Amino acid sequence: MPTLKAIAVEFKEVVSKTIGHLIIPLLPLYIFGIFLTMTYSGQVWCIMAALAPLASILGFDSDQQALMIALYIALDSFGTACNVTGDGAIALVVDKLRKR
Repeated sequence: MPTLKAIAVEFKEVVSKTIGHLIIPLLPLYIFGIFLTMTYSGQVWCIMAALAPLASILGFDSDQQALMIALYIALDSFGTACNVTGDGAIALVVDKLRKR
């Protein structure tokens, strides 16, 4: 029977191989898919419109602008998740008040 330490070491190896051979090579495709979705929905134009004030008013250089674009792409889905969760919470409150 394997020990807990042996299981943990094996799990670490599996996770390392999964990240190294599957997730990291496919990450650019994932980011490209997000960008395509944003292009279709029109969000890319919002990002591009924000770049002008970032450069002219705040003095951001191209590296800082690239960081802002990456942060927007990475964190945009959290706003949607918070919106959906808030809508669900409001629905629960309204449902509870309606049953009184």
